[in-house]
Amino acid sequence: MQERFAYWFRVMLAGIQAPIALVSLIVLVVGGSVALSIPWGQKHLPWGIVALLAAIVVTLAEGSYLEKRRLENLRRDDLAAQREKHAGEVTNLRDEYQERLNGALTAALAGNREEVPDPADWKAYAESDGNGILMFYLQHRRGNVGVILDFTDFWCTVVNPVGEVTQISGRSINTGRWGCMIQYYPGICSGAPPVRNGTYTFKWRGEDKKGTWHALAEGMHEVFLDRADERENPS
Repeated sequence: MQERFAYWFRVMLAGIQAPIALVSLIVLVVGGSVALSIPWGQKHLPWGIVALLAAIVVTLAEGSYLEKRRLENLRRDDLAAQREKHAGEVTNLRDEYQERLNGALTAALAGNREEVPDPADWKAYAESDGNGILMFYLQHRRGNVGVILDFTDFWCTVVNPVGEVTQISGRSINTGRWGCMIQYYPGICSGAPPVRNGTYTFKWRGEDKKGTWHALAEGMHEVFLDRADERENPS
């Protein structure tokens, strides 16, 4: 009941605010009662009541029409807002899907692209104990085990102080998660001559899974043997 009263109140308020209903109300209430009562000599009051009722009917009719239009406009605006919201959601989903697709394509292309090792990521150095044993090392500076294990083989070229070249690979190189190591000593390293006093140069290369060799690192090391070893291995 309260909702109906509120509805009719809105209808009456909308009808009174409408120019056509307001004009009709004035004409029917004021002029209509006079015009109808004069010819028959009747009092204004009964005809005024009739005119008032007619004005109320006109006001209700106009108010109902305007209320209907208002509700239709509200529904239309609500549908437009929902369409805009759905369009925004569809756009966001499309953009998200496109972003994922671009990411997948980028990852796929990156996986197919041949990556060349950066020599700056590798460190080569050597150590000697002064007793004729020389050790060569190769390590990844960031300790990336995956990068080390991606190589199928390593190769080290060593040049001693008198220009003798030793190519070292395969079983002569100890390879692990920490990197590579060579024990440069006759009988341990195949083809290695006795260690001498002087400067050794060495270069490391690695073979990837596609069979391509890459230069990784190189270095120099000065060897100082004890006197007894120096007599046995004169430079």
